[in-house]
Amino acid sequence: MQIRNSVLAGDEKYNIAGGAVASRAKEAYFGYYEARMKASSISMSSTFWLKNKPVSHDCPREQLELDIVKVVGMRKTGPDFRNVLHANSHIFHTDRAGEKIVKSQGG
Repeated sequence: MQIRNSVLAGDEKYNIAGGAVASRAKEAYFGYYEARMKASSISMSSTFWLKNKPVSHDCPREQLELDIVKVVGMRKTGPDFRNVLHANSHIFHTDRAGEKIVKSQGG
């Protein structure tokens, strides 16, 4: 499978196109995951991450996200991140009032 990014011409609202693969099954909790990827040739992130559907614990909802790798290719401003790999973890808590609290780690 190949997912490609591209530049859109003539659209005022969106100027880049991309894709993703998402699993709807809840059975993929444990296992081996592998991806071979290159940074995008346009100013768009190329990422490989895992995220669960929100579950209820002590607060109404909690969601976990593990960013295995995040790379941004051919940035127009700022440093070049094609060869810099970022990894993060996030915990999203939504309290009873509906306010979202994010706890992140990584870099």
